[in-house]
Amino acid sequence: MGAPTISVAVAVEADGRRVRLVVTGRLTVDSQSALHPMIRLGLLLTPATRVVVDLSGAHADDAALEALAGHAREQGTGHPSRQVRFRLPAPMTPADAEELRRLRAEQRPWATAGAAPHGTVRDIRTAPSRPAPGRRRRDAGTSPPARAAPERTRAAARAAHPATTPARPAGDGPPAGVVLPFRPRSQRPRTPARSGPGARGDAPGP
Repeated sequence: MGAPTISVAVAVEADGRRVRLVVTGRLTVDSQSALHPMIRLGLLLTPATRVVVDLSGAHADDAALEALAGHAREQGTGHPSRQVRFRLPAPMTPADAEELRRLRAEQRPWATAGAAPHGTVRDIRTAPSRPAPGRRRRDAGTSPPARAAPERTRAAARAAHPATTPARPAGDGPPAGVVLPFRPRSQRPRTPARSGPGARGDAPGP
């Protein structure tokens, strides 16, 4: 029985910003070394190139993942490379899940070790969020503005909405069609006695 082998399909985007290595077969400590030169060449295409090692269709040993991740981290630069990503098989074994947590923590210093290993990366917002719309809270030391005087408020209302009916002189009687309230005879204003023909108490003329 021969040693386990792997097959690698390389897909490069037209702008060279993404290189995908699709691995099938069984990835062991010995066979994972075949991916090292492919990763190095992919990172040399452009300064912004990202290499994705797709292991979703392969059976990867834990030791092989450890060796491949160590090569992707260093790359001879002395600092972890953040341009190499791994796509692990699904469903993942507990060992694969723990390895993914460790890889994320090393490649992203701000990632937490307890992140859920479901193949998705959670984005963390660093900018302050905008306040939710609603009623604004007033500080304890501030007070609401003083209300305007009623006279000034009514004057402003009259200026904004002038009357459409001209004012009637005070001496004029009530307009036609207006019903006056009933008053007893004792409360009715007395009218001055008329003089001349036809006045009360006068004798009829000839």
